[in-house]
Amino acid sequence: MRSTFQRLSRLEDEFGTRTVYERLAGWTIDVHVYGVPDSNPEKLDVTVHRGTSDEYRSSWCVVFQPPDDGGAALLANQQEPNRWRGFWTYDPETVTQVDGYLDRSF
Repeated sequence: MRSTFQRLSRLEDEFGTRTVYERLAGWTIDVHVYGVPDSNPEKLDVTVHRGTSDEYRSSWCVVFQPPDDGGAALLANQQEPNRWRGFWTYDPETVTQVDGYLDRSF
């Protein structure tokens, strides 16, 4: 599973977000989180990716790709403060492409 947060501090300051990622970390899946390094997500069993590029600062992605076919991905870009443009997909090929892009490029 991969999730981008723009800023890593969002793992702490958004209601319920840390709790969700604490639960996910207890499962048998690898969880990767991405964001601008404005905080250090301590005591979370996740792989943290830090960056400062425009993609880190203005994208929002959530990708889940189970071992069998399927999965889902959200891909969105911030157009202006609190305004996003993007899409959800359950198409296996698109989910694989988004996951691969995050793995290679972030």
